[in-house]
Amino acid sequence: MLKTLQQAGISNTGFAHILEESLNEIYLFDAKTLRFLLVNKGARLNLKYSMEELSSLTPLDLKPEFTAKSFAELLDPLRKYEKQKIQFETVHRRKDDSLYDVEVHLQLSTFQSVPVFVAIILDITERKKTEVKLLETQQMLKLVMDNIPQSIFWKDKKSIYLGCNKNFANEAGVNSTADIIGKTDYDLAWRKEESDFFRKCDRRVMDTKKAEYHIIEPQLQADGKHAWLDTNKIPLCNNEGKVIGILGTYEDITERRMMEKNLLELNTYLKMQDKLKTEFLSTVAHEIRTPLSLVLGFVGVIKSKLNTVIFPQLKDEEPRMKKAREQIENDIKIIQSEGKKFVTLLDDLLDITKIEDGMVETVKEPVSILSVAKRSMKMISDLAEQKNLKIQKDFEDKLPLLLANEARLEQVFTNLINNAIKFTEKGSVTLKIKKQKNEIVVNIIDTGIGIEKEYQDKIFNKFYQVGDINTGNRKGTGLGLSICKQIIANHDGRIWVESETGKGSTFSFALPYISE
Repeated sequence: MLKTLQQAGISNTGFAHILEESLNEIYLFDAKTLRFLLVNKGARLNLKYSMEELSSLTPLDLKPEFTAKSFAELLDPLRKYEKQKIQFETVHRRKDDSLYDVEVHLQLSTFQSVPVFVAIILDITERKKTEVKLLETQQMLKLVMDNIPQSIFWKDKKSIYLGCNKNFANEAGVNSTADIIGKTDYDLAWRKEESDFFRKCDRRVMDTKKAEYHIIEPQLQADGKHAWLDTNKIPLCNNEGKVIGILGTYEDITERRMMEKNLLELNTYLKMQDKLKTEFLSTVAHEIRTPLSLVLGFVGVIKSKLNTVIFPQLKDEEPRMKKAREQIENDIKIIQSEGKKFVTLLDDLLDITKIEDGMVETVKEPVSILSVAKRSMKMISDLAEQKNLKIQKDFEDKLPLLLANEARLEQVFTNLINNAIKFTEKGSVTLKIKKQKNEIVVNIIDTGIGIEKEYQDKIFNKFYQVGDINTGNRKGTGLGLSICKQIIANHDGRIWVESETGKGSTFSFALPYISE
């Protein structure tokens, strides 16, 4: 008859009580018939069987995965060698047919002169769920790591590989990630000098607990090709802060390095071409400007002679003669106007080439920006009057001095105010100057045609003209703003534009001032 532990007359009643009340399943079953002999309370509660029901059952009824033969094969070693223990995991079936995972500790013994198996059963359902989740997490992590473009690896304190992702295994020349475990850099396809370098790097990272980053010179890969490597290693520490190894990444950056090399060579070539172009423009501008100045001078002499000597002799002109005179005067006027534009272009070309080549000596001294601004406004006041535009000023009082080249600073003011007037048909042009933090900020605000946003970053480039963008009409050389940008840069300043089409533009620049 099936009994509880106390009913079986266990001598140590205190121990029997502990076993009876244990949450683990504890029971004895006959070694021959496999009938249950003793069970504890934990077994009855877990299995959901009464004492009477368990009397007619064997362990085979609780283990749905075992056949009689397989279970017998499991128990045979215990029958042959008394006191030998075995441990295994299986699944038990409750009375309600629900299943749960268990860990079985089984030993052959004797009880009241009868060979019995003593079983202690641990419910490991939650542990198995955790293991499944952990396995799923590991599989997910592996999937993520294998799809990361960089090669990833980790080593122990002796620089022995403990694992890696698929990319690293491929780069290292092994068949799978498992093949990397237990190997060192000397076992892989690196050259010896690289292996020595990697080992020393590992040691430094673990000793200093600091990450290291290196770009490795071209080295031989598993595929026989030479490659540049980008490596990064960090120490791996346990919860107590002790270093237990390193985590590292490396990436084949050969293609990137080759692109950088090509870009560097292209940049060098473009700089050389730009220098040749600048020298050519400077030479052409210089060679053309001298004879052009002579031509304009002679045109001026011709105009003077015509007006003072020849035209006065023509009295009572015939209509045809009068028309010819007007045509000549108009043609001379056009020659002078276009000639002056050409001279301005040549001057700007010479100016910007000198500035870019650092040939302009910009002697800097303390300068009052208000004085420069007022003088520049006076110089272009006639142009504003011709278009009936208001020139307004908004100056902050007692501004600190700038360390600047006065002539160059005046050139910036003149160019920017002149541009504002050119592209404003009605309204006003306002010059605003104020101190802001450690700079003096200048704003030239107009109510003109404005500039579309997509072009605002380009207008400071050479030969890029606002007139071309908005009206299709050329109103300058396309070099003025570029020259302004160069001058401001040479004064450690910055220049920018804000604009809205049809509402006007604000050209601004900021320069550091001398400490007050």
